[in-house]
Amino acid sequence: MVQTEKTNVNPAAGGLGPPRFGLRTMFGLVALFCGCLAAFVAAGPLVGSALLMALVIVATHVAGNAIGSRLRDNAQRSSNEPEDGPDSMLRRPPEASHFAPPTRLSRRAPLGWFMRIMTGLGCVAGAICGGLTLNLTSTQPLSLTTFAFGSTAMGILGGLFSFWLFSLMQVFLLAWWQADWHGHQE
Repeated sequence: MVQTEKTNVNPAAGGLGPPRFGLRTMFGLVALFCGCLAAFVAAGPLVGSALLMALVIVATHVAGNAIGSRLRDNAQRSSNEPEDGPDSMLRRPPEASHFAPPTRLSRRAPLGWFMRIMTGLGCVAGAICGGLTLNLTSTQPLSLTTFAFGSTAMGILGGLFSFWLFSLMQVFLLAWWQADWHGHQE
């Protein structure tokens, strides 16, 4: 009989042990993967991809929930232990001097005129490009309601995309500017 080496992970210290699963779980995952491949063959790549994405979302949600619950339980267990011993320095709560100053991103701020203008321009650009693309790629003459509906839908998508893009750019540039400014202050 051969004994395997055990890992030195102390769950009371807040760590996680290595993932463990049995042969039954592995065969279940293989069967589930084969079912997804069968869906690819039977229903086509679009339905198979949708099923695979749904499966991955559910699996990551369950795994995240399990890991988070285990970490929370380990943290509660370690916080109830006495603070004597060599690890007491590691469990001491942090002081305010250990943290960086709060950034401007932590404060609520209105969107501002720039974001409203760029979102509006994204709506207009999306509606124009969508209408032109719909008109150029259609093999049949389009009715006015079809053209209006397609242009409106693309306008909404263009507005959402421009809002997302310029919000991301604004936050990135603000964080970069503040980090650079704090870097020159010291």
